[in-house]
Amino acid sequence: MNGKIDVVFSLDANYIQHFCVAVTSLLENNLKNIDRIFLITDIDKKGSLENTFSFILTKYKKEIIYLKFDNSIIKKFKVDSHISQAAYYRLFLPEILPVDVDKVLYLDSDIVVNEYLDSLFQLEFKSSTSIKGIVNELKTAPQDPEEFYLFAVSEVRWQNLNRLQSIGLSGCKYFNSGVLLINLKKWRVENITKKLISIALNYKDKLKFHDQDVLNIAFENYWGELNYKFNTVNLDFLEEKVYKKNYSIIHYTGGSKPWHYRNRHPLKLVYWYYLWKTPYRYYIPEDITFKSIVKKLFKPLLINKKLQKFK
Repeated sequence: MNGKIDVVFSLDANYIQHFCVAVTSLLENNLKNIDRIFLITDIDKKGSLENTFSFILTKYKKEIIYLKFDNSIIKKFKVDSHISQAAYYRLFLPEILPVDVDKVLYLDSDIVVNEYLDSLFQLEFKSSTSIKGIVNELKTAPQDPEEFYLFAVSEVRWQNLNRLQSIGLSGCKYFNSGVLLINLKKWRVENITKKLISIALNYKDKLKFHDQDVLNIAFENYWGELNYKFNTVNLDFLEEKVYKKNYSIIHYTGGSKPWHYRNRHPLKLVYWYYLWKTPYRYYIPEDITFKSIVKKLFKPLLINKKLQKFK
């Protein structure tokens, strides 16, 4: 192992700015450890992506390897207003990425990398024991503990037992697919993409979290659990302690994002910190209006007034 790792992102036309922020944050903190950066997209490289590609190459001397995806392959997959077809691109990584990529870190484009990830990069899939501070103890041991398909962070909030059982899961564990350390070599050997496609089509009407559900069905009990800091999701903006913790990768899940004016994520400013380092530093939120400014300014006062009635 040369101490470096390949990283892959996927996105559609709505996430170009946020992809730039994610890559910038990754390289600001891990430049020496990143080998190749792949981007899977249906966007024309010569169009709106060129600004981002040029910026990353000029500032960090890293070329983003562009991989065009044909969306007709997944036209029958389930999508909705919040989840686009781009979410399914990660299911095809064995076929899309070069054959010499045996291990890859997959990152969603609505994340920021806020720390050095050396301990994550060094994880080996053949390790059947927990690594202190990195991998939590497995609640259910895999039948083949010698090798995991991936490492991910468990998302307890979504462990609705009835729903998970309806799609064939026990409900013991469920991971978020926004940050995945993937054993691509094993995926290829076992022709995993074929299995994932079958699940996506057969469970189409039952999928709530799309590709994430598909991956959890395919790999239940065959994945290693990472520390929450490597994919920090669902932070409560009222939790005071959140500001005092170190999070390696912050994942801005849900429909409200930190680039929205009215978003209340407690670590919203971390996104804007890295945004300022990019060509998009002068971005103005689309949802900012006089009405939204007034509403945001006076909302705390209205909440406080309502609370006074209960005292």
